[in-house]
Amino acid sequence: MTAHRKTARRVAGMFFGIWLLLALAVADFPPPPGFVILVLILLACALLVYLRVPVYLRWRAEGARGRILRVARDGLLGGAAIALLSLLSPGEASIQPGLGDRLIGIGVLIGLGAANALAAYSFGARLCRRRRG
Repeated sequence: MTAHRKTARRVAGMFFGIWLLLALAVADFPPPPGFVILVLILLACALLVYLRVPVYLRWRAEGARGRILRVARDGLLGGAAIALLSLLSPGEASIQPGLGDRLIGIGVLIGLGAANALAAYSFGARLCRRRRG
């Protein structure tokens, strides 16, 4: 296993663990049955983190121009995909969000996607620096 893959595994594991703990912290106790869907979405996102971190680290090693913007773009696209999934979900029947509420939710998910991609890049770069230094 290459060093970038090991780093990617650690970053993806941290991503999954932190978001799972946050989700559990804000969920009802016991979590509702739909919580399993959230865990599956988190696993899919962690897999994407695992697959993209080596690419980000390669861009960093090569000194690729615009890599931070490309990482942010990946996160924006990932956040948009999650936002689309959330729009397809019926949600709780007793809550009927308006258009403004939905737009705010979409914006938050897209922003979180970009922030997560940048955090994964930063954390992966820091782990690589530590390993070498």
